[in-house]
This record gives sequence, structure tokens and C-alpha cells, in this order.
Amino acid sequence: MDTKQDAREAYAEVPHVVEELTLEVGRFTVVGDLILPAEGERHPIIVLVWGSGPAGREKVRKPSQLLSIFLKSGFGVFVGDKPGTGASAGDFKAGQLLRERGEILAAEVGHLRGLQKLNQSDIGVYGSSQAAYVIGLALDSGMKIDFLIAVSCPATDSVEQSAYLVEQQLLCEGYERGEAAMARKFFVQRHRARSYSEYLEAAQFLDDNPVVAGDLGWGGVIPESDFTPLEADSEAFYDPSDALAGVGVPVLALFAENDTQVDPQQGAMVYSKAIHSSDSELSRVVTVPGADHNMRVSETGCLKEQRVKYTEAGGAEYASEFLENLENWLFALRADMRGKETS
Repeated sequence: MDTKQDAREAYAEVPHVVEELTLEVGRFTVVGDLILPAEGERHPIIVLVWGSGPAGREKVRKPSQLLSIFLKSGFGVFVGDKPGTGASAGDFKAGQLLRERGEILAAEVGHLRGLQKLNQSDIGVYGSSQAAYVIGLALDSGMKIDFLIAVSCPATDSVEQSAYLVEQQLLCEGYERGEAAMARKFFVQRHRARSYSEYLEAAQFLDDNPVVAGDLGWGGVIPESDFTPLEADSEAFYDPSDALAGVGVPVLALFAENDTQVDPQQGAMVYSKAIHSSDSELSRVVTVPGADHNMRVSETGCLKEQRVKYTEAGGAEYASEFLENLENWLFALRADMRGKETS
């Protein structure tokens, strides 16, 4: 069956045109869809940056509220299959996932800037969760973007982010705050340990906890013969906040009030400082009430609630304030772009 025809039918909710693009980035082959509003003009482009786990075009090849908002606001979208998913190929090296994803993102943006059919001066990124590290590393490498939409993006390194997640899930399961805080402390200690005894103390504590070792799958104790302290330049310690501080473009940062995976208060504070260094009056930091990490309506934001609601028909709806803020901001950004084009 014609895959391009499949794509046209899959995105049929909003008028559009679809072109499949293939990029060779080192040992990776990245295949994605360039989706443009069917208006016969040059369009700014949003490059969609996936979070963690397998992800690809199939996630939006169904009625997609996000895709509809992008297209109706006058933006084209590039959505690729993450290597190892769909038509894209290539395996990430151990310990290099984020850096290699950053290289791929920078290559995608560079390729799109070379296409004459696009408005090459207006290319930005939309990323959620793990995408914060990918975008930060791409910016560090010299990638230039014209706007940034960050959704539930951590503004600290992944060790601290995951430690927050551990603490919150224990609270979700009814643990006392003191024990949850201890688990958070030992999660950080396990990763930052410089000696085996320091590591062992933390690892044994975490391995004995059924939520950490069972529900999250983050237990285990390695023998001393296999212990090696993580290097200072390990991806686990990469903090994207420095890259964000110098981004200097319009930013929309959206955080979820009930996020138990990424600290919304800490993230909002860092992004607020970052956008103050931008000259754009469009930049915003918004905390969405009643939403979980994925911007779905949620009472608790706990992973156990997600496991239930995400399997129920109609049980994982986007929070309306998330969609409204995104759409309003994109319309304002597009109007600003058009004003600059005609001035």
C-alpha cells in the first residue's frame, strides 16, 4: 500500500499536504513527515521532539488535537520516527542517547532550513519531558531555533529529576514524607557515589523498597567488582538550564500542577529566569491546573492513576487550559511573524 497515501488519509482531520523526508545523520536514518497547511504559502515549522521511549509518526496518525492546533495556527510540523521506531533506523550507543538525539535534532533543523518551500527564518521546536535534554544539547552544539515550546520539561539533571519522581511515587502510595524524602536522597547518592560503600548503602535501601524496585523497576545492587563511579560528563548529570538561559527566542513553557515526574515549581522558576533574558514579549511560563505530566486531566498526577485512566476509553483527556494556552500562544506568535514579514 502507498505509505504516502496512508499518511494523507491519517492526517485528514485538517487540510494539509504531507511529504515524507529521509535524512542520513551519521549511522542513523531518520524518516519523518513534513506536514504543511494547505494554504499555498511558505510556513513556519515546528519540529516535534519526542520524550523518552519508542515514538514515531503513528502517535499523530490519528485524530490529534496537538496536530490540529499546529496546522490551524498556520504552522507546519515535522514529525519523525525515533531511530528504532517505524521507518527510522540505527541504535543509540550506551550512555550517548541524549547526545545522539541532540545531533539528530540539529540535523533535522538544518535540513529544514535548506528547503525553499518553507519560511526558513521561522523554525522552532516543541518538546516534552526528556526532550529538554535533547534540545539543550542541540543548542549547545550550535543549533539555531526561532521559538521554543517546552511541555513538562525538566530544568535539572536527570538524576535529580528521577529522584523527584521516586519521592512523589512513594507519596502517591501512602508513604510518610520522611521515608519518601530518604528514598529521594538515596537515589541521588546511588548515582553520585564515589565509593562502593557509599553506593551500597543507597542501593540496598532502594532495592528493599517495593515501589522503587518493583513498580518503577529501579532496584538492583551491583557487586563491588562491577562498580565504577559515573564520570562528571555523564549524560545523567547534564543540566539543560544553562542552554535555556541563553536561548533568546520566544518561549512557551507549560508545566502541570499535578506533575509527579518532573518538578513543576522548580521548572517554572528556571524557565521564568530564562525568559527574562529574552527580548520577546511573547514568552510565557504557565502552570496548568489539574493536569498530570502528560497534560492530561488528573486528580493526583500519580503513575498509578495514569495506568488506570490511560487504559479507559476517554479517560486521558488533555486539560483544556493546556490546549487553550498552546493555541492562543501560537496564534500570537504567527501574527507577530506576519507583522515582521510585512514591515
